Amino acid sequence: MDAMDEDDQIRRLVAVETALRWGFTLLIWLTVGTVSLWHLQLELDLLLSHFTWATLRVGLTYNPRPFFGLTFCLALTQATLVWQSWHILFGWNQRERQRLRARVHRICARGRRHPLWRWVCQ
Repeated sequence: MDAMDEDDQIRRLVAVETALRWGFTLLIWLTVGTVSLWHLQLELDLLLSHFTWATLRVGLTYNPRPFFGLTFCLALTQATLVWQSWHILFGWNQRERQRLRARVHRICARGRRHPLWRWVCQ
């Protein structure tokens, strides 16, 4: 395997990882985020009619599970944005490149039995 082909495989692996991260984030928003917003329905109606910071605080304080669900969704979205932005702005350091190269080699060595083989090695 030549270096150019390996770089393409690493780029494809990064693209697949990025798509999987955003897909997982979307899945969490569609499940946990939707349920959390549904449980905050009355508080959201009150906030839309009379927004105050006290109303927001009381609504989230007395509904801890929806609050933690929305916090988890927002934190996962922010983590994915920071992860992707960091690698767009600064690239991959040497240790991360070695990890990606080793991962590409493992995926290609397993062949068709690995779920990512079709997108990375083919």
